[in-house]
Amino acid sequence: MVTRYTDKGYFTYTANSASDQGIEVKCPQCGKLAIVKMADGEASCSCTHCNFRLQKDLRAAIYSVKLNCSECQRYFRCEIDDPQQQHFKILNVTCPHCGAINQGPVQKTIEPYGYIYKFLEDGSEPYFGYKLWYQTSYQGKLIWAINRSHLIYLIDYLSADLRQKPYTYPMRTQADHLPTFIKTAKNRDRIVTLLKRLLA
Repeated sequence: MVTRYTDKGYFTYTANSASDQGIEVKCPQCGKLAIVKMADGEASCSCTHCNFRLQKDLRAAIYSVKLNCSECQRYFRCEIDDPQQQHFKILNVTCPHCGAINQGPVQKTIEPYGYIYKFLEDGSEPYFGYKLWYQTSYQGKLIWAINRSHLIYLIDYLSADLRQKPYTYPMRTQADHLPTFIKTAKNRDRIVTLLKRLLA
């Protein structure tokens, strides 16, 4: 009997899309399974075995002085990159239009986290850099999965006799992320065996 598999959308398994249900990694403290999630600009890692917990704010703080020049009256915004100056309440800044020195309050704004469709290409998640829980190698080349759901997808996709694109997503699909050596017919059976061992 011929088995068919309809592929998933291009962005189904990325750091962003998987961060809700969790990216499964090796705990840096005990080496057991830990879960990395991301919500509201903050990443968290929690081990399922030991008491390891870590949180990280991924939003960027931008410091700037925004005002109308006292001489030419034109509006300008000056970003403050020096960490020492960022702690001052008021700074002298130069107007980029006329060169006049102005005094203005330092304002702090929080920019949203900018990992848009971040992919995991080296077997590590992008928020803390922890190694993924599901990884193996075939002929010296790394194969990994973000989490159990992604691993099952890989097994189902590679095991099918016929793989097709969904009608609702006619352009790129999740399989477009896969390296050629994984999709090559002569390698598929052996790679599926390796992936099933990971699943077990």
